[in-house]
Amino acid sequence: MGESHAVDTDEIRIRRVTPRDADTLKRLFETNPDGGDVQFAPTFETDPYETYTRLVPADDIVGLLAETPTGRAVGAGFVAVSEARIGGEIRPRGYLAGLVVDNEYRGNGIAKELATARIRTAEETAGADVVIAAAIQSGNEPSKAVARSWADGFPYEYCNHSVSLRETEPESGFAYETVDASDLSTFVEGINRFYRDAEMYVPYEEDSLAAMLETPIEDEYVHRCDMLARDGEYVAGAHLIEQHKLLSAVVESLPPELEDADELPPSIPDDREIRPTFAIPWFKPGHPEAGDAVIEHVRANAGRANRVMIPFDPGGPLGQVDVLTPDEGTLRLNWALRGLEEPIPDAYVAPGIG
Repeated sequence: MGESHAVDTDEIRIRRVTPRDADTLKRLFETNPDGGDVQFAPTFETDPYETYTRLVPADDIVGLLAETPTGRAVGAGFVAVSEARIGGEIRPRGYLAGLVVDNEYRGNGIAKELATARIRTAEETAGADVVIAAAIQSGNEPSKAVARSWADGFPYEYCNHSVSLRETEPESGFAYETVDASDLSTFVEGINRFYRDAEMYVPYEEDSLAAMLETPIEDEYVHRCDMLARDGEYVAGAHLIEQHKLLSAVVESLPPELEDADELPPSIPDDREIRPTFAIPWFKPGHPEAGDAVIEHVRANAGRANRVMIPFDPGGPLGQVDVLTPDEGTLRLNWALRGLEEPIPDAYVAPGIG
């Protein structure tokens, strides 16, 4: 790590990210790991600007860059505006994601400046009553301190659990199908029904999901929807985001108890480089065995990935799925929120992907 630099935030200029900033974003993200319990440094295979602005569903995604008076980029962050279920009703939400601050410039208030600018952007896009949200990894105290400057609290939690792959798929009695972009109605109906009571859930729409399936990021198609059926009835499915085609995440450091252990937890590969496919599973009520089967299917059909990452709330229906048992390497995340007056007690939350 280089020498720490002090800078007056009044001298920091914040502007919108443009496609010309791809190399700058790559440098910032790859050389400045996150500060949570498990610290990651991404390695990009594709243009970071394309990756962050086109990977997740949102009505509008804006990136902001913080620069010193000399033009050095010292921080960046994105805000995705969409509608989500918050407080039991559909409301506009500004999701703060992709925050990074240069290690040499941390402690100068740059993260707070970027948060303020992204919140202002969300309000300009969706109105003053937009709910502001950010998912913060457990142990990332600097990011939590920034969130406390704008958030009302941290009412909801969820996990991002990693499972290894399978060489072969077990016999299940289900038939599998990759859904074509022209016939998504059954999939959308099934996943929206499954998460209909989940807080922070962004409902799926056929048009936007079809656009994701059909639109490549630098020639890589990264979205896929699989369903499984029994006796002609679709009973489960998963939205797959093959992020390993775009980037990998190297585990830079772990909590001392994991660093000193004889072996890594199963959620972390031996080479510490996670090449993930994200999975958002669903199953029909009363069919948790179909939830197990669809995850086993994904584990056996994950392409070049080496881990399947499943963001979920153990207190929700996915907690019934046997393979989703958190371990020491499972990431725990908190939702920081502003604008939700009364969080729903004992609510389960949806995956934090956008």
